[in-house]
Amino acid sequence: MFYDGWNGRTDAIYCFDTETNKTSKIYDYDKVPTSNPQFMYGEGRLYFDLPQIDSSGGDYLETPARTLMYYDITTKEVKEYGKKVDSQILLFEYHGKLYYRDKNGKVFSTTGSFDDSDPLKLPEGGEFNPWSGYWDCGPGYVSKATAPGDIYLYDEGRSIPMPEEVSDQIMRGLTNTNNTFYFTVGFPESTDEDDGYYIIKICILEKSGAYRIYAVQSNYSFYIAKGYGDRVICSILNEYRDGVELIPGTSEGCTHIDLMWIDLQSGKASLYNSGLNPGNVLNVHLADIELKVERLA
Repeated sequence: MFYDGWNGRTDAIYCFDTETNKTSKIYDYDKVPTSNPQFMYGEGRLYFDLPQIDSSGGDYLETPARTLMYYDITTKEVKEYGKKVDSQILLFEYHGKLYYRDKNGKVFSTTGSFDDSDPLKLPEGGEFNPWSGYWDCGPGYVSKATAPGDIYLYDEGRSIPMPEEVSDQIMRGLTNTNNTFYFTVGFPESTDEDDGYYIIKICILEKSGAYRIYAVQSNYSFYIAKGYGDRVICSILNEYRDGVELIPGTSEGCTHIDLMWIDLQSGKASLYNSGLNPGNVLNVHLADIELKVERLA
């Protein structure tokens, strides 16, 4: 799901289905927000907030207040969840509760009211602030990216041992599915200019401590957005060539969203290009590509 906002036109939210290769509109904003809206997906719902406008002084001013909405992917209905302020940042949904952090970096849960409750117990230094090593909080875990990395299971009060092969490298793009964590380690390594490939290490780490590490040779630099078994969905990163920002497969001056499926067993991938631009939102392209994948452990 993605947000489409352009100057001079109404903002909207779209859903892209990687199985059917189709894009559909979920929601049109009545008022174009001046600040970036917040989005969060959890347990069959897409949450997003709406700006509140104050016109008492004659001018339309966006206030700190927000109305939190959700889209139900089963019923395809949009409903109101509750009221919040823009400094309350959505994090994840877990066991029927919505978790968010406040401006001080503390994490709270709610079932509809954003009044302060007891904060979530995090490891020492686990508050989310510019000086904290902890950078991501999800259903049942909080993680630290800087080496040595750490995935702390706050429900169980323990950390998962990091694989020795990557314990001295930075975690990037961490995501989890059930009892499995997916992330890349270190930074992409470029091959020589004639090859034009990146070598990216992907780690799949189970709660039990079992793990698999793959070295993927790819035309694109990417980070992991979601993982399932030995398949991962990746978001392709922008590239810079001759000082101009380009996203692979697009033309200069266009802003596209590119997703890529990678099957780590077969080494094959599918590149999805949403073709997102002002005149053509729903044009989706699909191209099959092959990657070189080496299992390291």
